[in-house]
Order: sequence, then structure tokens, then C-alpha cells
Amino acid sequence: MNWKKIATLDNQFQADLLTDALRKEAIPFLLREYKDSAYDGLFVAQKGWGTIMVDDSRLEEAEGILRDLFNPGAGEPHRVGSDWP
Repeated sequence: MNWKKIATLDNQFQADLLTDALRKEAIPFLLREYKDSAYDGLFVAQKGWGTIMVDDSRLEEAEGILRDLFNPGAGEPHRVGSDWP
């Protein structure tokens, strides 16, 4: 598989929403969390809470799900939290 990053997330709630939607559509994904208890979340402010990656063969489908969940009617978001209410 060739994994592509589709979103940088600000918190676990956003991750749960997106991973649940990807699971429902049977889209394989990787979730990479940046939190680290040894550094007390130091990297979360710099990198975000985590990232979601999907196989490039399902990239367009996954980006559509991402838009529908977090940014309906807009272009491709790079960081989910930037438009999060």
C-alpha cells in the first residue's frame, strides 16, 4: 500500500469521527498520534493531535468523506481544526 496523509487532526474527537466514517466505508487507514506522555504533549501544539493516512487507491473517496464531515461545500482542507467550530 502507498499511504497518503489526508488530514491533520486537533484532538481525539475529530479522530474518532473520521476513523468511524472510514471504517463504515471499509477504507483502510493509519492513525498516527503525536501525543507522548513522556513529553506531556509537547509535539501536539506543533504537529497537531495526529494524522490520518489512507491508501492512495482510496484517496478520493476518503477526501470526500473528510469534506462531508468537517468542511461541507468547501475545497480540500489541510488541517481539520482550522474550520472546526
